[in-house]
Amino acid sequence: MPDFVCAALLFVDRLILVPWEAPREGAERPLPHAPEQGAEAMDTPAHIGPSIRIKGEITASEPLTIAGIVDGSVEVQGHPLTIVAGGRVSATLVADTIVVGGSVNGRLNAGARIVVRDTATIEGDLSAPTVSLADGATVHGRVQTAERQKPALVLAS
Repeated sequence: MPDFVCAALLFVDRLILVPWEAPREGAERPLPHAPEQGAEAMDTPAHIGPSIRIKGEITASEPLTIAGIVDGSVEVQGHPLTIVAGGRVSATLVADTIVVGGSVNGRLNAGARIVVRDTATIEGDLSAPTVSLADGATVHGRVQTAERQKPALVLAS
């Protein structure tokens, strides 16, 4: 099975991360391509490496791992978002599941759960149905574990 890396395509005001197969030695290097509209998202995680610094809006429909520096907003639809130890994020984070092992300054909003590892430092509010904090983690902010808004009941007249 081929190894996959992530190619970053910058379109005016947003960054799109797409999987890209690394070329074989001696082979011509193909250009990465953006997925076609309606194409299914991949389950291979996109990775923002430790030497990468991004300012702006990141949206993804596949698992995303951040080991670098991100300033702005990150939204991952239907997949987990992971900030590894050494990763630094100053952003609003929205994902199904958020796993933090690095440093985050901003609001975290997960549809399913937030996992805070022992190496994590968070300055900001956390909101998810389930939040787990490991011994040694540092969190400065509010933790909200209830669902955000429930639909109002309509009374029969």
